[in-house]
Amino acid sequence: MRHLRRICLSTAGFSLLEMVVAVAILALVSAMLMPLLAGPSDSLKLQASARDLLSALRATRAAAIAGNTEVALMLDVERRTFESPAFPRRSLEPGIAAKITFAAPMSEKRFQGGFQFFADGSSTGGDVQLEMHGRTAKICVDWFTGAARNC
Repeated sequence: MRHLRRICLSTAGFSLLEMVVAVAILALVSAMLMPLLAGPSDSLKLQASARDLLSALRATRAAAIAGNTEVALMLDVERRTFESPAFPRRSLEPGIAAKITFAAPMSEKRFQGGFQFFADGSSTGGDVQLEMHGRTAKICVDWFTGAARNC
């Protein structure tokens, strides 16, 4: 009976060396995966920039209606920034390029453009396309209603 008991005790569990090897493998795999999990993906960065621009367009339209005046949101493609009197200057995420299609230029510089919102809510209209590593997000501003939306 004693002999059987020794055999069971000696084969039960893991050795210290096996545990150290298992922990080392887990640490190595974790170290390799951390950079992938650390930062947001390009898709999330693009979506966040599109949401910021959409919010700025909507805030600018609301300011024009509330103030019963014309308010413009200006977009600088070269510097990748946008701003209006109703929305502080924001920058697009690094690596995002913007293309603007609008009815009439609001600036002498070809890399700047904007959307004019009027007191009745209407606007000059146009589109903004954001691109990053083959992914795109497009925002449309309706000239008649001034509504900005993803399209």
